[in-house]
Amino acid sequence: MKSVRCVVVAFVAAFASWGALPAVAADYQVRAFVEPAGRITDTQTLRLVVEVQGDELVQVSVPQLPALDNLRIVGGPSTSQSSVFNFDGTTSRRLTTQQLIYTLLPGGPGPAEIPPIDVRVGSEVRRTEALRFEVEPGASGRPQPSPESAPARGSDDDVPVFVGARLGSKEVWVGEPVDADVTLYTATRVTDLRLVEEPSFTNFWVEDAKPDAVAESYRTTIDGKVYNAYPIVRKVLVPTTPGSFNLKPYGVQIQVSRSTGDAFRDFFANAGARNVVRRTEPLQLVVKPLPEERRPEDFSGAVGSFTLDAVADRASARVNDAVALRATLEGTGFLKSAPVPALQATPDLKVFEPKITESSELRSGKLHSRKTWEWIVVPLTPGELRLPALRYPVFDPATASYEVLEGEPLVLTVERGEAVADESIARGDVRLERRDINFIKLLRGPLLDRKPRVHQRAWYVALLVLPAALGPVIVLAGRRHAHYRRDHGLARARRARARARRRLQAASHLAARSQDGSFHEDVARALVDYLADRFDRAPSGLTYDVADDLLASRGVSAEVRRRLRTCLETCDFARYVSTPDDPQRREQIYRESSAVVDEIEKALS
Repeated sequence: MKSVRCVVVAFVAAFASWGALPAVAADYQVRAFVEPAGRITDTQTLRLVVEVQGDELVQVSVPQLPALDNLRIVGGPSTSQSSVFNFDGTTSRRLTTQQLIYTLLPGGPGPAEIPPIDVRVGSEVRRTEALRFEVEPGASGRPQPSPESAPARGSDDDVPVFVGARLGSKEVWVGEPVDADVTLYTATRVTDLRLVEEPSFTNFWVEDAKPDAVAESYRTTIDGKVYNAYPIVRKVLVPTTPGSFNLKPYGVQIQVSRSTGDAFRDFFANAGARNVVRRTEPLQLVVKPLPEERRPEDFSGAVGSFTLDAVADRASARVNDAVALRATLEGTGFLKSAPVPALQATPDLKVFEPKITESSELRSGKLHSRKTWEWIVVPLTPGELRLPALRYPVFDPATASYEVLEGEPLVLTVERGEAVADESIARGDVRLERRDINFIKLLRGPLLDRKPRVHQRAWYVALLVLPAALGPVIVLAGRRHAHYRRDHGLARARRARARARRRLQAASHLAARSQDGSFHEDVARALVDYLADRFDRAPSGLTYDVADDLLASRGVSAEVRRRLRTCLETCDFARYVSTPDDPQRREQIYRESSAVVDEIEKALS
């Protein structure tokens, strides 16, 4: 019996020591590395992986990445966790691996460096080693195949897809609009794309003219290979200063699907998907200054080929009647900054500030604009009134000369009005009324005070009692406010749903009034900000995977998480690939986003 007891005691002691081993021998290894590990080009995105290995799962975070050299962060961090058990006889050790993954984009060919990264592991801070590597030039712009420099099979350079940029003209005048297009050329299936680099366009007035990628697509042959072409960006640039400008290239991250050789796998899975980056070739634009010779003194900067038309809504009117005078400037050019033509009031005419309407559209690569000013003028005297002639100086790029546009002279026949007694009254003189005294009291008898005195009125008594009644309410409100100030996360979480609904409603109302295409961006921002408020986090780090992990940790169902991700992906795709405007589709996205927020609130409450 004694020997059996000793065996049991030894077994229990061994089991206890085996369970306590990970807590005692907790040792963590921290490192950073990039993927892929081989050749790196400026046409591919990289994965920066910060990895922590140890005996236990602990809180791992990177407070802030250091300044990267020749690299830019375009996504992340996403998280990954895994565990394995190693058995050695009677002992066992658990090895956990946690990763923070960032998506990086090289800035261009040349050396790149990732300085040491401070990683917080539990309550300690560890530092990784610096990473240095060389970025090689990849495919950019139109492909230039040659037998000597053919890309290796399987590399990003051999993917038959590229982007090209084009300017409508290489030389323009200051204020002359020029269109800029970015087109995607592909000979393979593209499943997603997004802009990762865009020029700043300083010294330019920029107007977006979003193309319809599907409706305007076409097929073209380049170097004997057939490509499908999709316009993805279209802008109208109006230079404001002269000079020679080098426009930086656009960068586009493109997800392509390539065949794996297995037809069944290609059909039912996106197994061959990969991300590549393509940049357009840099463009150069020469902007010439407007000539000083023969420039009109009242020239205001309108550049283009325009016509001026001035009309009145009637040929005759009475004194003090309102008459609409409309001037329309129309033609090829940019008119958003065009000022109001000078229309001076005269002693016989009163002029009110004009109502301004304008519109513009791109036709065959030319910006066609129309701007209308409508004044309300009031004639003050009868007779034949000649309205002031309108003149508008412009610079015509086609002839490289200034031109003064003048409207047709307008004559208005003014008849005497019924309420006008003489000419002096029409000019604004004051006339005395027949009776200039109105009696305060019309009936005889003493004056009576029909209302009680101030201190006898009910509202005065209520004001005296109100401070005592509101005292407890103010104290409770102050305590509640102080509680929220101490717990900032709780305050954000309580306000999250109301703020999200207001932002979604604002996006829906704005989309109904305008067609600027910001609806999907506003909806996506409202959903991301809602999750950031609900979990007391910064919106910048909430990727799809991070949001899914946070919701899953709080017990939100997989179906609700899938619906949220679908809403975010739909909005992100619509921001970069233009499609015909569909009010019913916008309403469906708005209702689905609101329903998803309500479902998340039910699960978290």
